[in-house]
Amino acid sequence: MPLAVEVQTAPGDATDAAAPPPPDEINNTNANSGSSTLNNGPDMIDLQEGTVVGKKKKKSKAFANRGPTALPKRCGTGFEEYYAEPPLTADEFEEEMDLYHASLNFDERIETCIQRYRARRRLDNERSNVFNRYLKVGGIDSNPRMFNGAAGFEEGETMSKDDVRALTATDFVPRAGSKVAKFYAADNAHMWTVDFSGVTSGFLSVSLRTIGGCNEKLMKVGIDVVDNFLRYLQLHDVCPEYAQDVQASRVICEKAKTELPNCLNAMPRMPGQFNLACVKLFCNKPEHRIFDDGLDLLAAIPNKDWDAEHIFRTTVELQDKVIGSKAMQMAKEDINSIHILRTREVELEITRLVRSPKGVRERYAAMAKSVSVSVAETETEAETEVKQPNASADDGDNSNTPKMAGVVITKHYSIEEGIANQPHPTEDELVARGPEAFFLDTDIMDLLCVGTKLRVVMHELNCDINFVSVVKELLPSFYTFLPQELMVDWKEPKPNEREAPSVDNPDAEEDAAEKEMDDDKE
Repeated sequence: MPLAVEVQTAPGDATDAAAPPPPDEINNTNANSGSSTLNNGPDMIDLQEGTVVGKKKKKSKAFANRGPTALPKRCGTGFEEYYAEPPLTADEFEEEMDLYHASLNFDERIETCIQRYRARRRLDNERSNVFNRYLKVGGIDSNPRMFNGAAGFEEGETMSKDDVRALTATDFVPRAGSKVAKFYAADNAHMWTVDFSGVTSGFLSVSLRTIGGCNEKLMKVGIDVVDNFLRYLQLHDVCPEYAQDVQASRVICEKAKTELPNCLNAMPRMPGQFNLACVKLFCNKPEHRIFDDGLDLLAAIPNKDWDAEHIFRTTVELQDKVIGSKAMQMAKEDINSIHILRTREVELEITRLVRSPKGVRERYAAMAKSVSVSVAETETEAETEVKQPNASADDGDNSNTPKMAGVVITKHYSIEEGIANQPHPTEDELVARGPEAFFLDTDIMDLLCVGTKLRVVMHELNCDINFVSVVKELLPSFYTFLPQELMVDWKEPKPNEREAPSVDNPDAEEDAAEKEMDDDKE
């Protein structure tokens, strides 16, 4: 009969014999093999077999319930920069061939894919919230499933790990009988279209800006989560009939990685030095500020000695290749003769960014160099120990040195959104309005691209020059407003037997509440 004893080394003499364990600590755990083990102690040794028997470790049920393809902790989160999907075994490949077979409906395949994707990724709270919002915008219900119960989840039940994952999943596509119109279901399939690129554009350009605001880090997380999910669709061949659409969605994610941060960085710099100079010179009547929402347009210019007239005249002179003769003549003679003809709020889409030619750039550089030299000489003569903040040529909009400007050419656009339910102009009406152009600093133009959308307050001068006083919104080129954005927080109405407040009975709601309280007391 094999004997198992606990290995314990005395602190004084390693050759001393271990004291025999008390009888009540011996428990026969292997009746079939006849071996005896101890309940307590670190390690045990089998003298007959010559092996060390350690304590049996319990497996994590949370990891096991995530299915056979769950991602172990040692493999990271699945969102690392150089993360690669592990190769599938032959059994896993055969299983996915059945799960994503072309004979199955798309809603069945995408539901299975989302559930398995969650098991293959470790989504923290931030990524999980972003992914849930992306699914909601895409018509997939990701709300917690109420009153599921725990029947069948106990260990020992005849239920596979895939079945457990399916039952505990929060992402599902109703097959039929759904009355909730804000999610896709078989009975309202005629109201939906499978459009990966449209959902990606709408989520990144509207939803992500709504939940992220100016948080550039959260925007990067949102883009990464969407791109990671789309890559999972491609690698596992979930929907080959939409392969091109999925690839187009990933292209949009690549654009978002540059355009969204650029829009955030460009917005505080708007409208640029030349436009601010025009605001100071020409926006001197109340009707010129009716679209400014009460903002102080010159708050970004703390320099009281800022010479707006010099900025305007110099820019017009340097841009003689694009400025008309009328503007050149009026800017040279009497600037007081220039005034605003029309003020309007317009929505535009950039069609072309015209930067200054080489000759104009050289003139700008020469002027900046001469100003910096003159400032250095003045400081030397005065032997100033502290430099004045407005004495440098690189002080941005506060400097009296004109910044290099280019021309932004745009066309009229309709920014659709659900805040005001107003009729939108047709394409023919937008084309009939013609193009619009205005000056903008080159460093701001570098952050924009063709297709960028803007909502601006534009002023037209009597010298055939337009300028922008306020930029209210700056949107990426892939901006798309989806109808389901209006349904994100919508809840299905429930019947209410209470009498609604009216002129005859304005206290109907309070009376009904008091009546319910009295009924509860009884």
